[in-house]
Amino acid sequence: MPAAVRRPPLPTAVALVGTGVAAVYLVAYGVQQATASLSNNDFRAYFAAALVGLRQGWERIYDFPLQQAAAASIDTSWQPFANPPPLAWLVAPFTLLPFWAAYLAWEVLVVAALLLAWRLAAPGAGWTKLAHLTAALSLIAVVLALWLGQACVLVAAAVAVAWWLLRRGRDVEAGLVLTVILLKPQDAFLVPIALLVAGRVRAFAGWALAAGLVAAIAALTLGAHGLQEMLRDLAALEGVALNHRYAVSGTLGQAPWVLGLQALLGLGALYAAWRRRASVEMVICAGLLGSFLLTPHLSLQDFTVLIVAAWLMLRTAPPLWFRFFLLTGYALAVFAIPIGGAPLLVVEVAWLAALAAGLQNHQDRRPQQDDP
Repeated sequence: MPAAVRRPPLPTAVALVGTGVAAVYLVAYGVQQATASLSNNDFRAYFAAALVGLRQGWERIYDFPLQQAAAASIDTSWQPFANPPPLAWLVAPFTLLPFWAAYLAWEVLVVAALLLAWRLAAPGAGWTKLAHLTAALSLIAVVLALWLGQACVLVAAAVAVAWWLLRRGRDVEAGLVLTVILLKPQDAFLVPIALLVAGRVRAFAGWALAAGLVAAIAALTLGAHGLQEMLRDLAALEGVALNHRYAVSGTLGQAPWVLGLQALLGLGALYAAWRRRASVEMVICAGLLGSFLLTPHLSLQDFTVLIVAAWLMLRTAPPLWFRFFLLTGYALAVFAIPIGGAPLLVVEVAWLAALAAGLQNHQDRRPQQDDP
């Protein structure tokens, strides 16, 4: 019987059925929420900021009253925009469409980005690979990111593409792709630095040159006043508990000792990247975990990016205990809304500690030969 139609092994079949049912339910719920109101998404904030930039000038995109007026002009409620300017630039062409059509087109892009990340990063083939997709779609964090039109999905795809390029020795191109991190830096900002300490200098250089150029253009378009407004808006949004519920500060507070702990965790992530430098998969995982543990702003949907980290770790053929560890993290992510951020924080720290301590026995083993 051809491999393409061969029945899956029993454990894979059970996983497919369980996660598939949950995925169908959650995706249907996400579609219902997305279509119930044009205000049920984050894309409206990106779209409004792009409208402000095109109409009043890019130095005004962080002006809250102008954002409110732009949101009213497309018949949606206002949501503050505080992402870096490149996200508003990216959305600018979508403003040529009516808002509902622009949102639909953006959703196509976001869903395609998730499928690309899965296609490149998820291990296995056939039924096994499909099970990884249904497992991802059975997480509220992923479905939430999709229906909101969250930029974190684009960051996840960029990390997967960068890994694919790094595995083929195309380090400069990988660094250029990682510039997409600038759309939502808190999700992966430490990855380029992790690559640097791991000896992937060309990848870091490609990222640094491209990111530096984009940052310079952003600073020039914003000017001093625009930069001040951006910093003011970021400070204002830090007062919203939902924006950091899943960050270290959301769980432990913002006392000086917490900042010190975060600094140690950041250094630990870089040490893990250096120690596991023979495996680009583990280097990227260390960078992603360090980013999550350092950022003051982390929402549930951002955990979509860590799905890519889990897929990359599974490609290194980890020991059985680590697979069960990741399964535990998955189970906690399923119930992330009722249990809050503390259990997930424990998983992140334990995962990073395992990398830094070299507890994974197969650290030098080549990844599975099932690359797309």
